[in-house]
Amino acid sequence: MHWLAKLYSEYKYLDTQKVEPAIEFILPFYGKWPVYMSLFLHSVRHNPMLVVHLITDIPKPNDLPENVHYHFLPITDLEILVKEKTGYQFGIVGNLRKLCDLKPLLGHVFEDYLKGYGFWAWGDMDIIFGRLHKFIRPHDLANNDVIAFRDDYINGCFTVLKNNEYCKRLYTKSTDLQKVADSDKYLSIDEFGGLAEVYRAGVPQTLAKKDGSIQSMTYVVYNEVEKGNLKLTTKEGLREVILPFEKYYYFDGCIFATDKEIMLYHYVTEKRRPSFAFPDWKSIPERFYMTQTGFYKEGEMTSYSIVSSLRQLKGGFKKFTRRIKDSLAYRLGLNKK
Repeated sequence: MHWLAKLYSEYKYLDTQKVEPAIEFILPFYGKWPVYMSLFLHSVRHNPMLVVHLITDIPKPNDLPENVHYHFLPITDLEILVKEKTGYQFGIVGNLRKLCDLKPLLGHVFEDYLKGYGFWAWGDMDIIFGRLHKFIRPHDLANNDVIAFRDDYINGCFTVLKNNEYCKRLYTKSTDLQKVADSDKYLSIDEFGGLAEVYRAGVPQTLAKKDGSIQSMTYVVYNEVEKGNLKLTTKEGLREVILPFEKYYYFDGCIFATDKEIMLYHYVTEKRRPSFAFPDWKSIPERFYMTQTGFYKEGEMTSYSIVSSLRQLKGGFKKFTRRIKDSLAYRLGLNKK
């Protein structure tokens, strides 16, 4: 038996328990569907704890999982709705990156969707879920207002909040909200507000400051915790980088990283690598591998060294040609405004 399969079998008892929906994940997405959307949807299908509200003006995908609800909303109407609900005007049209600054507001803006469950979440689509119910246990839901997955700052890729008036309007505690709304740049109010390296260095979340930083949700959440207004738990299980020697294994809805099960893989780092390849699978297999060079079916691992090396060579060539183009554009003055 594959050692990861053996590890999975040891946890199998958890899946004999009935898992009820508990978290409504609000996900506005505009532009065009990404190449990795089928991977995201496949992992959502395996998570009965999760209900996803997909808000967009892109045509409805085929074969959506039962726990994904499609809501058609033109992006101009989204801007209007945000203004009507919160009083803040966010310039989103033509600036889709700004959607990330909307994340803390989504529970309030789309509160009409949050009817049946105790928690809501913001996050991204460039993630693959493992078994949420293995990591977010009933006592976590019963005893906390916010469930985060880093211990240095609140994460933008997936954060869970209680479905109550206080948490839906928690964003109003930031004194920099108008500044965020007025800016045409993404200011990361959903995460660290320009203080990522400061937080990673261990500076307390309510004390960290530097020029140009803002009061992000990290500051807001930890400040409310210090005041005794909010209960927070930080859970292990999030991975955002694959090391060169690692191979993550997706196995029947679980994700294993080396010898440990993880809750979620956010490929924010890997997808930027020229050598990282997304699959063109017609259907997502129940078992596959993820490495620094992309996705592999189980059968492809017999030739992994060769395929991975070819992807790295191809990625190196892409990087080289990009530098040549950038250099020529600079010399010819084509990149000047």
